[in-house]
Amino acid sequence: MAKDTANNGNGGWICLHRSFKDWQHYGEPSVMVVFIDLLLSVNAKDGWWHGHKCERGATFRSIRTIAENTTLNPITIRRALAKLEMTGEIKRIKIDQKHTKTIICNFTKYQDFSDVRVLKSNTQSNTQSNTQSNTEQQYNNNNNIVVDDNNAHVRTHEEIAREMFDSRITIEAFCKNEGITVEQCRQLADEVLVEWELVGETHKSEKEVKRHLLDHIRKKAQAMNVQGEPLEQRRARFIDECKALITQGFDRGEVAEFAKYYSQPTADGRMLCETYKGWDTLTRFQINKKRKTS
Repeated sequence: MAKDTANNGNGGWICLHRSFKDWQHYGEPSVMVVFIDLLLSVNAKDGWWHGHKCERGATFRSIRTIAENTTLNPITIRRALAKLEMTGEIKRIKIDQKHTKTIICNFTKYQDFSDVRVLKSNTQSNTQSNTQSNTEQQYNNNNNIVVDDNNAHVRTHEEIAREMFDSRITIEAFCKNEGITVEQCRQLADEVLVEWELVGETHKSEKEVKRHLLDHIRKKAQAMNVQGEPLEQRRARFIDECKALITQGFDRGEVAEFAKYYSQPTADGRMLCETYKGWDTLTRFQINKKRKTS
C-alpha cells in the first residue's frame, strides 16, 4: 500500500494572491483562519491517508485537529466550514464513520504557479471548472453520508439541516413549542452537528436525520430553559401551585401525593412535571384523579 501522506501539505509553500483581500470572507477572522489552515494542510500532490486516497487539494483534517491548531472552538469551526462550503470554497465528503475528506475547490487554479498567466485564460478556467465538476460528481456517486429513502442521491447532515431551516414556518412552530428563538435553535443545531462529527454519527435516510436532529435540539432546549433557575426555586413554585389546589377544595392527601410524585428530579436536572409538554398543574391533577376513580 502507498505511504500515508495527508494533512501536512507535503511540505513546501502556498500561494496567496493580493486579491485575497477582496475575498467575501476576508472580514470574518474565524472563517479566514479555518480556510488558511486548510490551505496549509491539503495535499500538494496525490497521496494516501490510512488507506484512503487523498488527492491534490484534499485533506482529512478533522474539526478536532483544526481546533487544536487554531484555538477556535469546534462550534465556530463548524460554522466556518459550513460558510466555506455554502459559498463554494470547499467541499466536504464523508468517507466513513471516522473520516471526512475536505476538498479545496479550484485549488490547482490558484496554487499552480508554474505559469501564472494561464490563470487568466478563459480556456483554462473552463477546463478547470469541467474537471472539478466531474471530480465532484464522482465523489457524490461514491462517498455518501446520508442516503435518501429511494437511494437516489446523497447529502450531508449540514445540507439537510439547512433545508430544515429554510422551511421557516415549520421551524418557527417548533421553536415556539420549545420556548426558544430561531437563532437559539440554529445554535443548538450547530452543537448537535459538531457532536455528530466527533462521534461519527451516520443515518440511513434524510427523514431519520431530521427526526434525530429535532430530538437532540429539543433535549438541549429543555435543559437550557430550566438552566437559569435553580431546581429548588422551581420546585417551590410548583409546590405553591399544588397548594392552590387545596384552596379549591381538592383533598389535601391527594394533592400532597401528586406534588411529591411530579416534583421528583430527573437525570437531566428537571422535575418530572417539566418533562411534559404544555404542563398545566390543575389539568394534570384532574386527569390523574379521573384515572384513579375510573
